[in-house]
Amino acid sequence: MTDSNYVYEKGTIFVAPGGGAAPTPLSPGAANQALFANPDSDLGVEWGVGSAMGNVVGPISSTAHHLASFADTTGELLEDSGIAKAAVALGPMSSTAHHLAAFSGTDGVTLEDSGVLTANVVQGPASTVDNTVPRFDTTSGKLLQSSPVTMADTTGAMTFPSGGGTILTAGAGSAERKGSFTFNGSGTHTKILTTAAVTGCVIVYTVVSLGTVTTAQAILTTIDSGVGFTPVSADGTDSSVVNWAIVA
Repeated sequence: MTDSNYVYEKGTIFVAPGGGAAPTPLSPGAANQALFANPDSDLGVEWGVGSAMGNVVGPISSTAHHLASFADTTGELLEDSGIAKAAVALGPMSSTAHHLAAFSGTDGVTLEDSGVLTANVVQGPASTVDNTVPRFDTTSGKLLQSSPVTMADTTGAMTFPSGGGTILTAGAGSAERKGSFTFNGSGTHTKILTTAAVTGCVIVYTVVSLGTVTTAQAILTTIDSGVGFTPVSADGTDSSVVNWAIVA
C-alpha cells in the first residue's frame, strides 16, 4: 500500500502501539517466520521465533488417532508412532508413591494402584536353567536365584544334585508313586502295581487307621522291580489303612 510519503513493502502490517497513537507499520518478517506476541516490544508483537514458538515439522501423512513421536534427536521432526490413542494405558487420578500399577479390568488399558510397594517386589536372575526350583539369595527376601534342584514339567519329579537323592511326587497310572491300601485282616495285601517301584527305592508308609491292631506294625515289603511291591504286616490280624509313597 502507499500514502503520499512512503511506499510500503509487501507484507507490511499496521499495529496499534497503544496510548491512542496512530497505527504503526511493522515490516514483513523473513521467510517462515511467525508473528508472535512480545509485550516488551514497542508494538507488542514481532516477527521471529519466540519462547512459545517452535519449529517442529510433522510427516506428510499419518494414521488418524496415532500418537506422534520424535523421528530423530533434533527435537524438530515428528513421525507417526504407530501407537493408537485408544491403546495407551490410562492411570488413576491419584496413587500412592512407589506402588506398582496393575490393570483394573480386562480392557488392557485401564490401570489402578495395585497396593504393592516396589520395595516388596521379588527379583529373579537375568537367566536361569529350565525347570530349576527358585530359592532366596541372601537374607533380604527380595532376590531369587536358581537352585540345583529341578522339577519335571509333566510328572513333577524333583531331582537333587549328586548326593542329594531324588524325591518323586505322585505319578499317574502305571507309574503311580503314592496311594493307599487296607490290610485284609490277615496282615496281607495283594501286590500294588506301579512301575515306580524298583530295586533300591524307598517306600514310606503312614498308618492312618489301626483297624484290628492297637499299635502300628512293622511292614515288610517285597519289591518286584519295575512291576510293583507287596506289603505284609508283622501282625497276622492287621486290618490297618495305610498310605504309601515312593520318595527315593
